[in-house]
Amino acid sequence: MHTAGRGQPHAVLWDALLSELFLAGGTGRSDQPRKVTLAFILAFVGGHMEPPKYSLGGRGCGAARRVLGSESKNTDADAPQTEFTFCPERLTSHSPVAPCRPSRLHQPHEVIPTRAVPGMPPCSPYHASSDPESISPDPRYLETRANFCMMGLKMACRVPSALSICLLHFHDFLASAALVGYAQGAAAPAPADYLIVGGGTAGLVLANRLSEDPNVSVLVLEGGGDGLGNVNISDFRLVGAAWGTDIDWQFPAQPLKYANNRTLTPGPRGKVLGGSSAINGDVFDRGDAREYDQWEVLGNTGWNFNSLFPAGQKSEHFYPPPADSDIEYVLSHHGTTGNVATSYSRNAPPIHDAIISSVVNSGGFKSSDLEGGNATGIAHVTNARLPSNDTRATSATAYYFPYSYRPNFQVILHATATRILWSSTDEENAVASGVEYVDQGGVTRTASAKTVVLSAGTWGSPPILERSGVGNATYLASLGIQSVVDLPGVGENLSEQTLVPMQWQLNSSLPLGDVTPFLLNVESVQTTVGPANLATAESLLNAPPPNLKPALYDAHKRLYQNHTTWVEDYIAVSTPAEGPSVLVMYPVNLHPLSKGSVHIVSSNGLEYPKIEYNFFQNPFDLFLMAAGCARAQKIASTPPLSDWIVAPIAPAANVNTIDALQDYVRANAAYTNHIIGTALMGPRQDGGVVDPNLKVYGTKNVYVVDASVIPIEPAAHLQGTVYAFAEHAASLFKQ
Repeated sequence: MHTAGRGQPHAVLWDALLSELFLAGGTGRSDQPRKVTLAFILAFVGGHMEPPKYSLGGRGCGAARRVLGSESKNTDADAPQTEFTFCPERLTSHSPVAPCRPSRLHQPHEVIPTRAVPGMPPCSPYHASSDPESISPDPRYLETRANFCMMGLKMACRVPSALSICLLHFHDFLASAALVGYAQGAAAPAPADYLIVGGGTAGLVLANRLSEDPNVSVLVLEGGGDGLGNVNISDFRLVGAAWGTDIDWQFPAQPLKYANNRTLTPGPRGKVLGGSSAINGDVFDRGDAREYDQWEVLGNTGWNFNSLFPAGQKSEHFYPPPADSDIEYVLSHHGTTGNVATSYSRNAPPIHDAIISSVVNSGGFKSSDLEGGNATGIAHVTNARLPSNDTRATSATAYYFPYSYRPNFQVILHATATRILWSSTDEENAVASGVEYVDQGGVTRTASAKTVVLSAGTWGSPPILERSGVGNATYLASLGIQSVVDLPGVGENLSEQTLVPMQWQLNSSLPLGDVTPFLLNVESVQTTVGPANLATAESLLNAPPPNLKPALYDAHKRLYQNHTTWVEDYIAVSTPAEGPSVLVMYPVNLHPLSKGSVHIVSSNGLEYPKIEYNFFQNPFDLFLMAAGCARAQKIASTPPLSDWIVAPIAPAANVNTIDALQDYVRANAAYTNHIIGTALMGPRQDGGVVDPNLKVYGTKNVYVVDASVIPIEPAAHLQGTVYAFAEHAASLFKQ
């Protein structure tokens, strides 16, 4: 369990520190950096001592030079030395706000330390603000002495290499020493006010906001580790490298019975602090206002665009593109003081202008910024990352590590929750007393709390409910599980946006730099299918869906009638090691009518659930995906983009009819990892599992706060919506 904020005997701490320091320094380097490092640590551990000053060359922290009165932009190695001080209040690797600002009492000039990624040149942070009011530091922080150090002694500005190495060893040591769970013999956790199962995207947001009140205790159970030092998390350029590793739950799914009975590789879900925000595709965008408003129409009072948009802005700290960038944006569409760093890719190849022009020339629209509630058109998209060094921002780096000093904010790692414990199972008023979980050593443990919140994700929260007796009573009885609350909606209504990859060979090899940017083109059904196929689309849409609740079906029809965005083209350019570049488009069905499910197969808390995607169970989805492929072909064949293209790679040029493209879709469709709906927020009679306050029906103190409660997919990637959802959820909990 994290012990940040809990004092430790200094003698024990110093023995460990000195041992670690001299091990780190004993590599043939001079003693001077080692002494500086020790002074650095001594000053910080003292808690009330003034942070020591360090000198950097002109290639160091440019913002620090400006704050200290030097406007020189000289970046030569022999530029004048500039002094600045590290502030313990801001020692976090990804903290996005006010990295440098004028000093005041207890607030020396602040610089974000960021650990260099192996293989990347060191670079200074991207400084977005020098406003001293961007964040009000917690005064309790100054009293935490040594424990704040584990928050991340990670250097970004250029310092002597030995000093950097010592500090990094020190950081890793403190992180490993502080993140101790039951496998290492820690004492049982004290009863908490809130026990949150899952330290993922939503869970850590909620935990952070609740623990802002020092009188509220929060305990988080996370099934994975901390992820510290894992380059597959931190380096934005390595998107996908973590999939299939030990920080991925690797949930297997059933064969796609309506798509050639294919079996997809396990869908990646983050098994690490930060959850899927640590391993996803890292897109941070928002859906259309009309979609969010449908949440409220479905019976969820207070859940609409007017509540979710400011909540999303609260989560975001947007870094505008450089002044010389041709990427358009609307600043008012973004948050500028939030926790999660967002930015555009800095490299936009010339072909982007051609892509945008061809979308418009073929009947589409250009958007300046998709984030303001009108998610229609083609535009560049933001990512959750620091732009200066392509460091990914996760819920852990944004909402946990900078705040782990709080004594009322505790985390137990490698703790896999299996079921809820009940103090009362009275009909329709069940009371939870805590959670049972399995630690890293396979030992079953318990943790108690006044309120239990499931944030284990769309595939994780419903199985915990079912093993706890909350779900379809008949099905649970077949597994020998006593029903506590008969709630048939648990595990149903699984909705996953589907995509199909398409590729074209380009006539040259494009220099893309370190990061490949991409565009999103989001359109309505009417624009995608075109006049020739509109009647067919409407006929299929009006057919009764096989397993979609009437209320959800009506909501989808309203989206169609309002010409709401429904189909997305995710457009990128990749350059292989050899040969010409490749244009890639991924048509995506944003609002599938086909619904799947996730259910346990036994009472064993460590056994994977049965996941059914049911892609294309509804014929409308298959037709729309084929039409989306035809639309992508039309964009690619329209000038000026067509001038860049040599030939299609997949599908072949002769695969150009709706019937042929439907065959291509069945053979190639895949998931997007934007899964929602399995603990639906909505009226109980409509398949709802939680009410608008996110409380599970039939219980007194069990809640679900993750993507499983979202009733309608946004016309976007899911991450930005989950952050907004969690921020709004936190405001409800604090009312």
